[in-house]
Amino acid sequence: MNVFNQTLGRIRQIGIMKCALLIALLAACASTALADDDPALRRLLSLFSTVHLGDDYAAIKKLAPEIGALHPDAGDDNTEALLTAKVGKIALRGEFNFAQGRLVSHGFSTGELAHPQAHDFLIRCITILEELNGESTRSVELPSESDGPADSIGVSFNWHKGGALLGLDFSYRRQFATVSWGAQAE
Repeated sequence: MNVFNQTLGRIRQIGIMKCALLIALLAACASTALADDDPALRRLLSLFSTVHLGDDYAAIKKLAPEIGALHPDAGDDNTEALLTAKVGKIALRGEFNFAQGRLVSHGFSTGELAHPQAHDFLIRCITILEELNGESTRSVELPSESDGPADSIGVSFNWHKGGALLGLDFSYRRQFATVSWGAQAE
């Protein structure tokens, strides 16, 4: 009878381990699925593919109706339009830059985020962007290689599409981190 009880105990342990493994697997899948359940972020990131360099303001307004009015920007005949958005608790600032009435670049950036929040947001962005645009090329820039702040480590994810460079950047600094993305002509 003792052997029977030991065997039954082992079967129960295996069942508990299988259950724990299943829960861990579901949790891992759920974290990547969060990106799929985030329509606001997906819509903003999909502007990479739907907004085209050379478009005029009216075309951009159709794709992003909440965009602000055009106002003068640095340089002759340069204008920009701003867009603010919120994805969960993260505020984003979008900028669409025009030269002679045609889009020359656009992008979004977060403000300063706590490291865990920036990390999670970056993972969500990468998941969606690689789903939409395929695998990215990646690079890392150390403070000694940059003309930016001395404590900044930059990680970039880039895609080349239709003559445009699409980039997602993660700037990791001692006290905070930021996430930004944008497109410009190559």
